[in-house]
Amino acid sequence: MAQPEGEAKRKKKRSPVSKYLNLVFRVGHVAVGGVLFGGMFWGEPFSLMVRWHWFTVATGFLLIAAGIFSSRHWIYQGRGVLALFHLALAWVVHAFPAQVPAALMAIVVSGVVGSHLPGDIRHYSLVHRCRID
Repeated sequence: MAQPEGEAKRKKKRSPVSKYLNLVFRVGHVAVGGVLFGGMFWGEPFSLMVRWHWFTVATGFLLIAAGIFSSRHWIYQGRGVLALFHLALAWVVHAFPAQVPAALMAIVVSGVVGSHLPGDIRHYSLVHRCRID
């Protein structure tokens, strides 16, 4: 993909601390989200899942904060847009309780796909129309 004029193609080097924190936040989010997903999918009362709900929300916001901290362009890059889409799907769970199983599956799929997309897509800036590291 084209780079802005005058910029050499180079990737921003992330600090080991940033990588480690992102990994810890992501593992935590997947773990607590998996418990929440299982409980909601199998119809457990929400009163039993509240703790897992808030753990999932907290770790999700930690991931968003880490993304924003890693790049000021994050919000309009592919990874930020996908994270916001993922968040919107979570809203569907609350707004349309009858659609919980389908929304949960969409949440899992969007999270997995978003995390495994090639860097050229995850780092593509909708504003700059090119990859921004």
